Amino acid sequence: MSGQKIIYVDENGQPIDPSQLHLYDIVVPPANEQAQPAVDALQQPTIAEPQLKRQAQKRKRRFKLFRKRTKGKVGQVAARSKKKRRLKWKPFFVIAFCLLVGLFVWNARNFQVVVMGVDTSEVRTDTNGRTDSLIVVGMKPVQRQAALVSIPRDTYTTIPCEGGQQDKINHAYAYGGTACTLETVNQFLAIDTQYYLKTNFEGVLAFVEALGGLPVTVQGTFCEQDSQDNPDAICFTEGEQRVLNGEEALAYARHRKSDGDQMRQQRQQQLITATIKQLVKPQVVLTKLPAVFGAIGNMVETNVPLTKLVFAAPWFLIAPKIEAIQIAGEDTTIDGVWYFIPEEASVQAASAAVV
Repeated sequence: MSGQKIIYVDENGQPIDPSQLHLYDIVVPPANEQAQPAVDALQQPTIAEPQLKRQAQKRKRRFKLFRKRTKGKVGQVAARSKKKRRLKWKPFFVIAFCLLVGLFVWNARNFQVVVMGVDTSEVRTDTNGRTDSLIVVGMKPVQRQAALVSIPRDTYTTIPCEGGQQDKINHAYAYGGTACTLETVNQFLAIDTQYYLKTNFEGVLAFVEALGGLPVTVQGTFCEQDSQDNPDAICFTEGEQRVLNGEEALAYARHRKSDGDQMRQQRQQQLITATIKQLVKPQVVLTKLPAVFGAIGNMVETNVPLTKLVFAAPWFLIAPKIEAIQIAGEDTTIDGVWYFIPEEASVQAASAAVV
């Protein structure tokens, strides 16, 4: 029966699915004679059959043309598709980058921090305390500069929170605590800073120990009491290279009996400089910084935002320039009380250095 087509019909002899009849070569006789005319009509070529063949040929040509055009370029097509997907996220990355740069620039502005060392400890709980050391740190991140201005504890100046009376600057803390000290320092140096860092003897001990010690070249030969007020418990020799632990650093910063307050200020500035250099070392940032913050805990009080410190620190990673400044003046007595009278020109120069 070669050359014939198979005709599928239902039980009544009616053909089923005529669009597919051209696929078959054997004709199945209809179930009854009434269906014969329909079968004869279906055996003739239909209009749809050549159209289907042309469509199949057209699809085949299109496929061949597609393969020819994309031969060796499949990877490029995939790359372009991947690039389009990346471009969809590009605006978000641009916005995030701009925000990060904005934070970086905003926190890189110059700022000042008043560092207060309060003379309280476990054995000195019966006093309101005074600022045993008072240092203004002027941070200039973009210039990679830091200026340290030590204010002598006996400086004769106006205490705003005590009705404008004249007294030693370190008495401001006893009169009004941190707020009064901050206000007095701002007025004395003609600056306007709200940031402070306050610590006591225990805070210095914990901080230096967590940092792993501070390397210094000793200035002066002397002995000093320890944090428990044991006399001459810790001794130093001029010119020796030494990594100071917590107790040694505290004694080194406190001593002034043998060489005066000016030398003590120099030693305190020396310790702060060593601290800054230690804090910006990558190995310290990666391994010891969490321990430092954990160790000092409640022993250090500050209102300096963490973001300001984090964004300012990278500027000081490469060759930071740290300048130590002392205020010139003379010692005198007023009504039998020892005071330090600062030179006005020296105070103005110190103010200009920290802003």
